[in-house]
Amino acid sequence: MGDCSSRKTRYLDADRFAERLSPLISQLGVHYLSVITDERMACDTADSPTYEIYGWWPSPDKPPILIFSTNGLGMEPKGPATDRAIANLAVSGITGYLMDVDSHTRGPRSCPNYYNPDRKLDVLTSRQSFCKPCAAKLRAAHPKEIAFFDRGAVDGTKPGDAGTWSAYWYNGYIYSSEIARGLDVLELAPSGLISANEIAAAKLVHLDYFNAQDQPKATWPATFVVARAYVDQLERSNGLSVERLKAVRQELARAEKIQGQARRDALTALASALGQDASTSTDQWKVQKLAGVVTELANTAVTGAQ
Repeated sequence: MGDCSSRKTRYLDADRFAERLSPLISQLGVHYLSVITDERMACDTADSPTYEIYGWWPSPDKPPILIFSTNGLGMEPKGPATDRAIANLAVSGITGYLMDVDSHTRGPRSCPNYYNPDRKLDVLTSRQSFCKPCAAKLRAAHPKEIAFFDRGAVDGTKPGDAGTWSAYWYNGYIYSSEIARGLDVLELAPSGLISANEIAAAKLVHLDYFNAQDQPKATWPATFVVARAYVDQLERSNGLSVERLKAVRQELARAEKIQGQARRDALTALASALGQDASTSTDQWKVQKLAGVVTELANTAVTGAQ
């Protein structure tokens, strides 16, 4: 517990509480740890604490601990409505963690990521469905199988102890540790589920040392290949029309061939146009990411940095 300010009312500090609970993730061997409390809750923000929250989740680089407060919601100790509210809160927390976004104050109240500042119980107990922007972000954040590898049985006539023990991406390759037969080193090839641009963009992330338990956050530099990778993803998600995708690719190719102020002007215009595209796209988040990369490219164009 902590008061988080000079207020007389005491609040549970979600950030500090989650930090104390973080060792339990590995101890319990779970993917998520959900905590329900009846205490008033607050969390840290950039300028000052935010009070009276009932749902909290961390950024993706932190342990996945989800904390929910039932204080002031008027929930019964048990029953269908309580079960539905808890289920909806869990969905909101998990998706907020996966998408790395805060709740939105606008848009349909039926979206699990709606802020619900008045703490209305009927919002939490109603049937919920994601609004289009949140659904697009969730699709982008949700992992999808793009390839499969297995050596098969050591002996097809009897059970044996073998198979891939672990597999990790490291500097452009996938290293698969096999229990009985050594190490397999794999490299992705373009397919209908992943493009050559996406593979090239992935290889831009370099780690001198990798420990999977550290969960390092991957960040991609602003390059033309990263921009083209986002365009390929927007093609798969139908986030932009066929005509618009063609135009964006042409503008990127043209800008890459020129230098200095001319490149900066071309990329600045493209970033501005993409900002307008985002407002009507079904994959708004991805268009915004593309616009961000193009903006960074524009800002470094005069110096010649890539």
